[in-house]
Amino acid sequence: MIVKSILLSFLHLMLAVVTFTNADTFTKATPDLPYYCALTFSDFAYNGPRDFSEPLMLPQYPWEKEPALAAFLNENHYELIEIGAVHQVNDYAVLWLRAKQNQKTIWLAFSPETGQIRVYDGTLFIEDQEMFVSSIYISSYGDIWGLLQRVYPLSASHYPLLAKLNLETRQFILPPDSPMSTSSTSSTIVFDGDIFWLFIEKDGIFRYIPQQSRLIEIIDMPSLDRVLYTAVGIDGSIYYQTALQQPPIYHLNEESIFRYDSQTDTVHAIGSPEEIWPLNRGLFVDNSGRLWIGSIGYWTPEGNWHLLYTSVEDYNNLPIQYHWASPEPVFESSDGKLWFSNFWDGGYNFQGTAWYNPETGEGCMFTNSASTLQEDSQQRIWMVTQGELYRARLSDL
Repeated sequence: MIVKSILLSFLHLMLAVVTFTNADTFTKATPDLPYYCALTFSDFAYNGPRDFSEPLMLPQYPWEKEPALAAFLNENHYELIEIGAVHQVNDYAVLWLRAKQNQKTIWLAFSPETGQIRVYDGTLFIEDQEMFVSSIYISSYGDIWGLLQRVYPLSASHYPLLAKLNLETRQFILPPDSPMSTSSTSSTIVFDGDIFWLFIEKDGIFRYIPQQSRLIEIIDMPSLDRVLYTAVGIDGSIYYQTALQQPPIYHLNEESIFRYDSQTDTVHAIGSPEEIWPLNRGLFVDNSGRLWIGSIGYWTPEGNWHLLYTSVEDYNNLPIQYHWASPEPVFESSDGKLWFSNFWDGGYNFQGTAWYNPETGEGCMFTNSASTLQEDSQQRIWMVTQGELYRARLSDL
């Protein structure tokens, strides 16, 4: 045991000295960076694409692969795509994981405590139209709902948006009066635990109540532009950002972010900051009520804007195609850290996953691969990246 402890200490020390082999790409760790970090959050989020020769860096200790699931995936030739949700059943966490087998979508319900894995068919054929469940929603009643997408986007003019999982048959089925979309409009769905809110382009805002199988039009908005991002506020309001139609399309526009008040069924724009802000990806409301405009900065309900992007001038000097490559907030862990992921189809120099502590300003990019993440009730962070499931104790990060 003594020899093993010494070897582990030596290994951790070596990881602390140099975080990666390419010294031109990743900096040496400093006392300000944990040993498993490759870059500070600022370098990750605000300095643009890195060295184009950057190789893949997988998560290091304290991140660990989940061995039981890895063996199951290999035996069944499943390709792991993402972690969609964590469902607490009694004292056990159940991870909902999207995977593929021979190009067919499946969902896995995996319990780390028991090792049990259940497989659910995530592919549906509706009027000869092939569809798949791309996202999972878990209601406060314990029902499992899936967001449907078409395998061939131009295959039909009308298609359903939601399906409900039948746990006995392990199949997703269409509920009565399932919300519909069309090929000529985009639809964005927000779920608050009991109600689905639908933002349908050129149509308006709708509410779907699963327990009543009712779709209700809330606001008729023929002028509603395509909704890119949404976030649910701590007061139940919904923030949404539409596609930019007017210049400047590479900067935040004052008519692009709106707040829908579900109590009064009213919509208004939240305005814009006085200075020019770079274009964001994603919206997120933290437990303090701050609306994060991607990784660019945040807005408070009092109307204050706080820019975090380190150099707007450097952003303006980037090639236009890089203006869309900022990290997106994905969730907030129970210790107040915000977690960001970045995927851009241009190599690992564009990608990465990082956490950021808004209270201290500290942050860490620990892999240059895009990831999906969730936290369970035991304060374990679960992450899917590069087709593998990793876990780490929040207290170790």
